[in-house]
Amino acid sequence: MKNWSAKIWLAALALQLSPCMVGAAALPAAESRAAAAPSLSSEVASGSEMVMRTDEVPPAVGTLTLQWTISGRREPIDCGGLGVERLALSLRAPPADEEQAEGQCDAFQLSMDLPPGSYSGDAVLIDRFDRPVTLAVPLDSVDIVAGREVVKTIDFPVAAFL
Repeated sequence: MKNWSAKIWLAALALQLSPCMVGAAALPAAESRAAAAPSLSSEVASGSEMVMRTDEVPPAVGTLTLQWTISGRREPIDCGGLGVERLALSLRAPPADEEQAEGQCDAFQLSMDLPPGSYSGDAVLIDRFDRPVTLAVPLDSVDIVAGREVVKTIDFPVAAFL
């Protein structure tokens, strides 16, 4: 039975089927009919294996992915050479509190989940002593939509370094 289930999972991976569809296909016919009935969540025992299914609910958050460059480049050696350790991101959405995140400089990308809304803020490169190395680069009108990813790109030119 396990080889048969493994073949279904491999086929589902190739076809990119959702886990709910694969779980239903691996169950005997009576159990799969019961699983097809709408419910918030259900568990069905299949031998020694437990299959968990949940109806998909759209996420209540969206994702902001901030990508940055230093003078138009994404070279990790630039971070070390300029004494930059990480990027600090600060976002505001009235009337909510301020959201903050940090990412390693040499990653050149930072993602964070946020509630839907319109945000503004700024990003700054900082050193290992938590001191700013650059002037803040503003982020204006970042509109986050639930279930979506927003990608913003910024640059820290040589003139922005302190």
